[in-house]
Amino acid sequence: KIEVVAYEDGIHALLADNKETSQLLTKLANRGVTFKACRISMNAWDLKEEDFPLEVEFVSAGAPEVIRLQMQGHKYWRP
Repeated sequence: KIEVVAYEDGIHALLADNKETSQLLTKLANRGVTFKACRISMNAWDLKEEDFPLEVEFVSAGAPEVIRLQMQGHKYWRP
């Protein structure tokens, strides 16, 4: 199972109007990849839930979500 947690500047990769990633995001979501956006980063960049495609879930904070996933046995990979 793959979960992508986007925060800080990486949050822009999940935006619905991002021409470089929007189609890929949809294709990967259809294959079971989960995408999560950090609300702290959203607030910092003045982004709203409506700015993201329906496939994106929202978490209160990105870094703690990564730690939570690691504690559940997920491996961390950062491109």
